[in-house]
Amino acid sequence: MKNKYSKKIKTKKKLYIDVSWINLVHSGGGNQAATNILDCIIKNKKITKYFDIILLGRTKFFENKTFPKYIKKINLPNIYILNFIIRWFILIFLSNKKYKQIYFCTNIYLPLIKLNFKVINIFYDNQWKYFPENYSFIKILWIKTNIFFLIILQIKFYVFQICK
Repeated sequence: MKNKYSKKIKTKKKLYIDVSWINLVHSGGGNQAATNILDCIIKNKKITKYFDIILLGRTKFFENKTFPKYIKKINLPNIYILNFIIRWFILIFLSNKKYKQIYFCTNIYLPLIKLNFKVINIFYDNQWKYFPENYSFIKILWIKTNIFFLIILQIKFYVFQICK
């Protein structure tokens, strides 16, 4: 029986932030956008009060960066293609029904199986739509395929239009 003096103990939610897609050599603006978003989340006391933050990233991404001690890290391999495959299925291994869990990817890439996770993606670059001549057919097909799966899997995604 609860009384008015009993403390209500809340379990923190888990916020997994995926930055494993970042290739420090080729990501350029994507790396900068993701870093800005990550910095804002980490510095936001309201977020860190209610969420345990876990970063998913390549080993090379973590090499020259320092994060507060309360940030946990999961190192993924530096192999680009392997990271896509891991990303599609990783939530199977991270899922824990004891917690409310959010998977947040700072790019369009997504997990195919989401289980008990809420999944949020940010698509910050819509240049392929307005300047298709700068993108290969394969790259545009890859982007459209990811958008298709985001819609089919009912994953929230936000588009930040940098250019028009």
